[in-house]
Amino acid sequence: MKLTDGQEALVDDADLPGLLEHSWYPVKTKNTTSSQNRANRGKRAGASSQFLGVSRFRHKWQACIQVNGRGRALGKFESEREAAKAYNKAAFEAFGEFANLNEVP
Repeated sequence: MKLTDGQEALVDDADLPGLLEHSWYPVKTKNTTSSQNRANRGKRAGASSQFLGVSRFRHKWQACIQVNGRGRALGKFESEREAAKAYNKAAFEAFGEFANLNEVP
């Protein structure tokens, strides 16, 4: 079933953290591509960095992003925060409102 923007759908809140388990809530929907939907997922558990799209590479921090199934290296940085900011910029350019951005202090 395909929904249009603004149409309501019922969503099992088992997919929505912080809500009562197995209750159903109406939510507003947006038409998205699978790439846009994957753009807002979080970082992997056990990653070397506290930030999404950032990993340790030898003695530096590396930022990478995946867009339309293709990985793209964004560069190597002295600090983890610099790499996270580079990821945020690339993610916003690629995914716009669907981007899951790092909260960099």
